Amino acid sequence: MKRIISKIMMAASVVLLLSCGDDNETSQRDRDIASIAANAWGDPVVDSSDGDLSEDYADFVMVFTKSQANGFEGSFVISNGSYGFTETSGHWTLTDDLNKMVFDSGKEMDYDLIDGHLILHFEVADPGGRIDGLSGQFTFELKPI
Repeated sequence: MKRIISKIMMAASVVLLLSCGDDNETSQRDRDIASIAANAWGDPVVDSSDGDLSEDYADFVMVFTKSQANGFEGSFVISNGSYGFTETSGHWTLTDDLNKMVFDSGKEMDYDLIDGHLILHFEVADPGGRIDGLSGQFTFELKPI
């Protein structure tokens, strides 16, 4: 009987030790969301198919909030987005593979968080017709402001 009780106690001890892992581990998704929503982003370096457009976006600011609802991670507001960002506000999320940021407008952008900078890479379609605007590939490297 003592042998059975000691085996049960030993098994219980092993289970307790194995369950003492770090319960506060944060997923990469949660870390990315927190980093994106932690700052207002601006002071961009903007490269496009048409060359360096940084001066055209000198007053650009993008702010993300973290308030999960309806399949989105939060909302965003953009100031002085010009041709690169026709959206001024909306909701945003990240794809499951953490490669893209998606706006509720349907706009998809590759994103990276590197050295405290948010880098967005996307394409703007040619507006066609008589409307003349910038189109092509855009890369925005944004700094926290």
